[in-house]
Amino acid sequence: EQNARVKNRRRRVHITLELPWSADKTLQQMGRSHRANQASAPEYKLLVSPLGGERRFCAAVVKRLQSLGALTQGDRRATGVSKSWACFDVDTRQGTDAILDLYHHSNWMVRELVGLEKANPNRPLVAPPKLPAAECEALARVALERGGADFLRAPKGWDDELYGGGVDAVAAKIHMLHGAPLWLSLVGIAVASYEGAGSARKAVVPKFLNRILGLEVSRQQKLFDYFARTLERMIRAAKRDGKYAQGIQTVDGRSVEFERPAKALHVTTPSPFPIECHTVVADVGMDFETAQKMLEETRSAGKATAIDIDGDDDGGGSTALVPKRDSDGEGWISTGRVTNVSNNNQGFVPPPARPGQRFGDRDGFRLIKAKYAKGDGDGICLIIESGESSMRGLSVKTDRFQVYFPGECQDQYYWSQLKNKTEALDDSRAKRLWDAGFRNRSKDQKSYLLTGPVLHVVPQLVQAQCRCMVKNPVRVEVARADEKDEEGKRSGATLLGVLLDDEYADEIVRHIEEKANQDDEERANALIDEINARDRDKEQRQAHAKSVAGKERAKKRAKKA
Repeated sequence: EQNARVKNRRRRVHITLELPWSADKTLQQMGRSHRANQASAPEYKLLVSPLGGERRFCAAVVKRLQSLGALTQGDRRATGVSKSWACFDVDTRQGTDAILDLYHHSNWMVRELVGLEKANPNRPLVAPPKLPAAECEALARVALERGGADFLRAPKGWDDELYGGGVDAVAAKIHMLHGAPLWLSLVGIAVASYEGAGSARKAVVPKFLNRILGLEVSRQQKLFDYFARTLERMIRAAKRDGKYAQGIQTVDGRSVEFERPAKALHVTTPSPFPIECHTVVADVGMDFETAQKMLEETRSAGKATAIDIDGDDDGGGSTALVPKRDSDGEGWISTGRVTNVSNNNQGFVPPPARPGQRFGDRDGFRLIKAKYAKGDGDGICLIIESGESSMRGLSVKTDRFQVYFPGECQDQYYWSQLKNKTEALDDSRAKRLWDAGFRNRSKDQKSYLLTGPVLHVVPQLVQAQCRCMVKNPVRVEVARADEKDEEGKRSGATLLGVLLDDEYADEIVRHIEEKANQDDEERANALIDEINARDRDKEQRQAHAKSVAGKERAKKRAKKA
């Protein structure tokens, strides 16, 4: 029974075959295996189909678990949801922005197609994928029919005026974003109603995921894949600009120790407690068994049915779990008019695989070429394709990889960087090289946490980060560290504070000590001057960019003349 009072303490595995409609009922089910006096918490597994709409139920459960952890323990990650189910958490601010971006560009491009709008200067973040010729032709026929033209509010004779008339001429201009408004209208979503600043942003993501469940499988996969890729780009941009709320980070490793005593900053604050800089020393190495287990888990994550939805073979494409039909090629839309279910009833059959092009096909151990290796034991790495919020197993072939080393922290690389510097390595050969790197690893990876009444010195902290030109200088990252021994058991205190940049920690601390003791008026004036200087610099850069763009346009006009 996996109780602390009995001999059999094997960990329970709770498999959920079907998620209930209510997240509260799901938590109640989970509570049947998560009992008091247990030796360890159970492992939960969700059986989820590759349908984009079904992510709605998982997203609700994840959000409920995060709020439960925040209420009970003051930490959204307290329930362990961030590590295992984070890929389902799409009901976020970036998720809402991604869907509204899809609605805006699909509505604009349809109006542009029929001549009601000029070309949008703000192009979508993700290039819309092409549709098969049969689908484009079907959409073109719908647009040219009287009912379809009324739905699109197209002017009379628009096809003759813009494209010379005919289905083939219109079909040649059509891509996925042209079909999105028609598909979504079948399930009650009018994309035009979301235009403008006054459009309601409430429950945009749940409504989108709920409604696309009513679409044919291929259509909802197209829509969800495009949404996932847009969401990934938005999250990447938010992280780059320091606007992404990542929550509390964790300084972790095989063992974690705190160097004592901590350095107290000579800063006067209203609080009786001092501001201290703690040095956290962590052994971030990974043994071969852990690396192999991680690789096996990713290989068994159900990626085998992913195919390329773009129809091309370039590195910038994307794939998704989009089942294809095996015969008549009628596709998603009947040739007469748009309907929600096509006439083909032969089911969906996955196509033959293209080696090396599926999501995760390139995962595995790789040998770093000699001229790129840093030293002894640095000649091997483990790469695992990452999808951020693009949903592993759905929006795929991202060409971005998490790279793990035997004795270093993980890092992120693009496939263009890896393919020339590394080569594939068999798992049997990998063990010897990995073990050698693990034995020669450094066990003193240092991080620096600023604890105490840090809010009183936040302006000086941001100023110091800007001066040192650290990545995302205006962001203050909060982190926690638990002291633990080599067996992974907690053996000491817990720290919660601001994570400083490893390379410039000493310089940041010195700057805080120098600036924080100035008078309040002097600090306020210095901060205002710095803000004004940054604004002036921003205006100058914008003016320079406009000037360059104007010169380029003048050159193009001169060439045409």
